[in-house]
Amino acid sequence: MNFQRPQGTLWKDLIFDLRTYLDGWLGTLEVKDFEGLTDLMITDQLKKRASPEMKEKFLDSWSKFCDPEILAEKMITNRCAELTKNRDLGSSCEPYVRKGRVDEKGIAILRDTGASIDLAPSKVVDPNSFIGGFVWVKRPLSNDLACLPLANIRLELPEMGVVNTKAAVLEKSVNMGHYLLGNQTQLIIDQKEIEPKQINAVVTHAQTARLQEKRRETETPGGKEELSAEITTIDAYELSEADAENPVGLIKVSREVFKDTQKKDPSLAECWKKGEKDNNEEFEIERELLFRKVKDHRRVVRKQLVIPVELRLEILKLCHEGVAAHLGTTKTKDKMLRYYFWPNIIRDTEEFVKTCHLCQKVGKSGEMKKAPLKLVPIISEVFARLNVDIVGPLPESDNRNKYLLTAMCLSSKYPDAIPLADVKFTSVIDALIQVFSRLGFPRELQMDLGTNFTSELT
Repeated sequence: MNFQRPQGTLWKDLIFDLRTYLDGWLGTLEVKDFEGLTDLMITDQLKKRASPEMKEKFLDSWSKFCDPEILAEKMITNRCAELTKNRDLGSSCEPYVRKGRVDEKGIAILRDTGASIDLAPSKVVDPNSFIGGFVWVKRPLSNDLACLPLANIRLELPEMGVVNTKAAVLEKSVNMGHYLLGNQTQLIIDQKEIEPKQINAVVTHAQTARLQEKRRETETPGGKEELSAEITTIDAYELSEADAENPVGLIKVSREVFKDTQKKDPSLAECWKKGEKDNNEEFEIERELLFRKVKDHRRVVRKQLVIPVELRLEILKLCHEGVAAHLGTTKTKDKMLRYYFWPNIIRDTEEFVKTCHLCQKVGKSGEMKKAPLKLVPIISEVFARLNVDIVGPLPESDNRNKYLLTAMCLSSKYPDAIPLADVKFTSVIDALIQVFSRLGFPRELQMDLGTNFTSELT
């Protein structure tokens, strides 16, 4: 309470007013004893320390809080249950998480309305369910893309039975404890149109109505059954079939060829020696392939695949050209070091980006330096420098004038304008003489160097 004594009143009047306001405040909040007064004072201190967002959230009931325990509980529940490590506060997350099974393995199913395709951790995916296709996945709040393999998923939900769909499989280094249910599978669940044949399928309203009518005719009463439906798609992307004898990825090289090339590369001899040592913190050998271990800014250990000389150019093209969008040196190096490594990788990446033909043709913003700014000299004498220009053609006047010769003193900003019928040098000379007759002859004349100003007669 910040109440000042009105001018011209006594201090006793101020005491009476303060006592009246205090009694009214305590009576409104039903404070009747010393303990209630103590709680009210502590609550008032909590309110002063509360954030503006908290005050705005409880705007209607903010003045009614008089118990500090209740207010403290409100301030806690306003925070995220995951960050506060209080699982009892996560009731708002329950509608989006449900128990299910992926390929006969129990896992939590998280519904994500921002994902267009399902994401599955590698620990619940059967190695034989990969279909040989890949999909580019964009990470949230970032322009980075990750190439993930696709796999057939048998998803079991308590309320829907069995759903056959496809999902992108995360790397083993990503420890995700739930299955991410995207919009594509959820749309099929809502319509009970199961087992999509393609990714990003488009179903028209007429097709949906026919499929629903067909489902009602063939639906059997009682019990849950495994649903399956053919979906006619428009402009859908056909997934390639996997070649079991010669599997290839984005770079056409098999695992066996890559393994032999990596071992025979003399530039990686020192890396192999370090990787063969026990408990080496920099290199390790996993499934006969050499990896480098490095910690990112979050102190999370990442594994970088060591690339031999024969494949380095292909990796550089993959991370810089095509869908990589020809990014600059810094972003290309960052993308390279996320997954790959070889000796002098930074120098090779910088040299590759600097010599990229398309990057040299297009260039980048900031390469052309702007002209340096210079101080404009102060003009102390009026009408010493005039700025002259021609304006037009304009709508023709009654005197058949279509142009204006404008003149302005750069010191006093005094303007003048002479109408002209044409812009021949003879007309310009006559107009300049009229200007000079009123303002006097200037020391400097500033113009755009048009032919009507630069002729010998002018």
